[in-house]
Amino acid sequence: MKLRKKNEAEIIEFQNCHDGIGTVFCENMLDDKDSEYGFQWFHYDRLPSGTVIGEHLHTGSEEIYYLLEGSGTLYFNGEALQMNAGDISLVGNGETHGFTNDSDSDVFMLVIEIRPQ
Repeated sequence: MKLRKKNEAEIIEFQNCHDGIGTVFCENMLDDKDSEYGFQWFHYDRLPSGTVIGEHLHTGSEEIYYLLEGSGTLYFNGEALQMNAGDISLVGNGETHGFTNDSDSDVFMLVIEIRPQ
């Protein structure tokens, strides 16, 4: 694949993501069919105000949350941390994370998961 245009991305709506609350609107830019070296996915996500991605365990993978716009609370191994636009979090194998958009605005983030082939 040389180039995938934004309008070619598969749109996925995750209801109550990882036992969370609300809907995560996901543009699936890349997935495991596009990579031979371990990318599981590359999402551009929109989380409306009040949306929660439930804290969940990563086994055999690493995942990045990169906040493009907005702010909220990152839950990392049970600890609540303020996350703002420009902040990045990497959850490793055996760790947990989740996110709450507790602001009044939509949050936009990139979510990238890597799993060794």
